[in-house]
Amino acid sequence: MSSFLDSGRSALIAYGSETGNAIDYAEELGRSLKRKHFLTRVSTLNDIAPASFILSNIFNWAARKVHKRLVQLGANEIYARGEGDEQSEEGIDASFVPWALDLQYELLRLFPLPEGLVPISEETMLPPTWLLSLAETQDSQSYNELSGAQAEPVADRETSSVGNDDRMFVVMEENRRLTPHSHWQDVRHLVFAGESPAQYGPGDVLAIYPENAALDVNQFINHMNWHEVADKPIAFIPMDSELHEAGHNLSPPIKLPSQSTITFRQLLTKHLDLTAIPRRSFFSLIAHFTADQFHKERLLEFTKPEYLDELYDYTTRPRRSIMEILQEFDSVKIPWQWAANILPELRGRQFSIASGGELKQTTTGLVRFELLVAIVKYKTVIRKIREGVCTRYLAGLQPGTRIPVTMQRGGLSIGREELNEPAVMIGPGTGVAPMRSLIWERLQWQKTAEAQMNGHTSGVGEMEMSLLIYGCRNKAADYFYSGEWKSIGTKMPLEVHTAFSRDQHTKVYVQDVIRQHGSDICRLIQDLGGTIYVCGSSGKMPKAVRVALTDIFRQSESMETIEAENFVEQLEREAVLVIGLVFVSASPMPWSESLLEKINSLRAGGMSESEIASHYPRYLSIPGLNPGSHETQFPTSSTPIPFDIEAYGNAVEPKPSKLHTILIGISNKLGLAKDHYQDLKCNEDDAVYQEINDAEKWRYDGKSRLHESVGRRGKEMKRKL
Repeated sequence: MSSFLDSGRSALIAYGSETGNAIDYAEELGRSLKRKHFLTRVSTLNDIAPASFILSNIFNWAARKVHKRLVQLGANEIYARGEGDEQSEEGIDASFVPWALDLQYELLRLFPLPEGLVPISEETMLPPTWLLSLAETQDSQSYNELSGAQAEPVADRETSSVGNDDRMFVVMEENRRLTPHSHWQDVRHLVFAGESPAQYGPGDVLAIYPENAALDVNQFINHMNWHEVADKPIAFIPMDSELHEAGHNLSPPIKLPSQSTITFRQLLTKHLDLTAIPRRSFFSLIAHFTADQFHKERLLEFTKPEYLDELYDYTTRPRRSIMEILQEFDSVKIPWQWAANILPELRGRQFSIASGGELKQTTTGLVRFELLVAIVKYKTVIRKIREGVCTRYLAGLQPGTRIPVTMQRGGLSIGREELNEPAVMIGPGTGVAPMRSLIWERLQWQKTAEAQMNGHTSGVGEMEMSLLIYGCRNKAADYFYSGEWKSIGTKMPLEVHTAFSRDQHTKVYVQDVIRQHGSDICRLIQDLGGTIYVCGSSGKMPKAVRVALTDIFRQSESMETIEAENFVEQLEREAVLVIGLVFVSASPMPWSESLLEKINSLRAGGMSESEIASHYPRYLSIPGLNPGSHETQFPTSSTPIPFDIEAYGNAVEPKPSKLHTILIGISNKLGLAKDHYQDLKCNEDDAVYQEINDAEKWRYDGKSRLHESVGRRGKEMKRKL
């Protein structure tokens, strides 16, 4: 490691990723630094020593902990940490792009290019670290020509794939649809039996590794003209001689299982994602593989910061896939050797395990898993059918099919010592899966306790209450496991409160039920020391539940709103409120306007920052705040990461025009119209649907015209780099 860091203008970019986001951004930043002539290595956090971490770009809640630890170890921060919010309309790019540009500008200031050396143009294709090769032609000579070292076949390499060595095989026993065929959503109850014993608990997840449909793979091969190599065995060969000479063992872009030889078709089927929504870097890469100048310019336009919303409208909003984009830009022909560098890795999808207690083992003592899975299939605004690659794969599995999986620990961490504590479980829709696991586990724990007491227990009365708040659309269509709740309720204290949002004129959601039973929930939590568990959608539901909990505690204890918010945050810190089973925004929790006004009024009254902090502990958790300094500005809930556009030339950020304001209004109204349309479940051929799509097209065209004028003033942003 020291040879790498001491080699002059060098950079190490480390990432940790479950979804692939961090990998993509790390590699994009790595390519940018290579163009500035930094000897750049991109590596996983597992492969490096923390003290050697010099560039930090982690867009999740763990970033602050990692950052704090690095500083404690003596790391020297050369640029401020960046944070992004994947749930914002423009995604992480809205924060990453300006952060990365500012970082590069700072690096060039700290480590200027030697005289006479200029950055590598964006028009120049950087050499890859790895390329694919036919296995029969991949020998030591091809690698010796690059680095003078003996090649090692990829099949014999030890890979660093997380979970590869921990994979187990399971056999599907049951694939049953729970919702009626007349219902809009197909939800399955899946049962798998393992081939070996294993242990898991409530909240743990099972990762399923899907395969692309054979039809999609054939279509992709035909479109790219890869017929000749489709069924030939392939291997990776390293291409970056500089990093090899520096003494670094680099992993291929796709971590294949050890001791395996696969064909190119198998690589496309099992390891590369053909239907993913592409990230911004995808467009910059494929632009090098077209001779059509118009296509090239359009592809590169999607990579520019001033066109982020255009990229969103083209990819994320209509859920346009890689395959569809390559069909539209049909002049792009990717060399098959580059496939693993261009296409993202097909990653496992995680599902909360729905089984617990006596449901966790087969009659022969082997591990058993039950999953509750909603099959993803819908029609987009461009009237294209979209299917989730993993749920489509699962829906087609037949009993008896053997598949690889990995088991991963979740965030509940519940032990038997909590048997006598109340549990308030909030799980709408398929979010009820881990709650079902917990309920069955608590029932089993009670049976075990009774057996140990040799019958000297009254059974039901000895366990504290389990309260389940469940929400769905219709009682007759998607009230999952309703029969189980009645049966279990005769064996242990269990209450179930439901919210069927579409069974009456006024919609009712789980947050409404929380308010209805607020006094009971407060008694279970505050008086009896219970815990609240929340699982479900990663959208509005967790926020709405948090607000509802704040309301009931405010009313129960006659608190001010600020005090109730503090109390709910304290419950989260103490793991009394667990929302670890849903994706929570990486951004800090929004600050209430009332708290901001209160802080500002205390400041105006002459109270010091330390005194304010003693009254409001939340005040101390604001990133970058320096208590005691009256010059520190209190951030608002929407404070963005600053983007100094002046640093990239003479471009001036344009003021919002009237057209821009109108377009924003149209955007908001379209969002409401589409939500209303989906609620009504209208016929896709009706006038309402066509009207919405016409308006969406008008908005897109209007924004394009707007950016023709705005974009010209912003094109100088990257010139200085």
